[in-house]
Amino acid sequence: MTETNNLTPDWRIAPATAQVVIIDVQERLAPHIHEIDRVIDRVRRLAAIAHALKLPVTITEQYVAGLGPTIGPVRDAYAGAPRFEKMTFSAWDDPVTRDAIIDNRRPHALIAGIEAHVCVQQTATDMRAEGLKPVILADAVGSRRPADAETALARMRGRGIDIATLEAVAFEMLRRAEGDAFRAVLSAVK
Repeated sequence: MTETNNLTPDWRIAPATAQVVIIDVQERLAPHIHEIDRVIDRVRRLAAIAHALKLPVTITEQYVAGLGPTIGPVRDAYAGAPRFEKMTFSAWDDPVTRDAIIDNRRPHALIAGIEAHVCVQQTATDMRAEGLKPVILADAVGSRRPADAETALARMRGRGIDIATLEAVAFEMLRRAEGDAFRAVLSAVK
């Protein structure tokens, strides 16, 4: 079989079509999130995958004066990635953040962060309405209450937003079990 090219079906996620959007994993909000250690772990693993596959990254921060900056472990994992402060729940409603995401020119937005039922859901819904293909990494999002996160995932799925896991998306982008990128991704998901 030949290697994947840019003519793959539009539902197929490939490194050339994907970007990462990390939403509001911040100092004063994170401690209140159910299973925050899982979310942080997956968001950090996503950083290694993004690096291995050369995916552009956008990080949002909601009202930094009140919620603090992105937490240290995530900030460190994504050193050099642009961070955008917003006052809107949907990152898409903030013109500077929206333009940064659009400027990446990659339709699949791999979304991780908090809270699933507020900023993640509103951002993904707005992206979908504008023709992007958001992909919610279900194991890399969270909310204070599990029911809020579960309901948000169901609502987004019902709106035609793709719901997947970090590992599933990583191997979908790789397509082959060989090479340096494969070894880096394999190490990240183990």
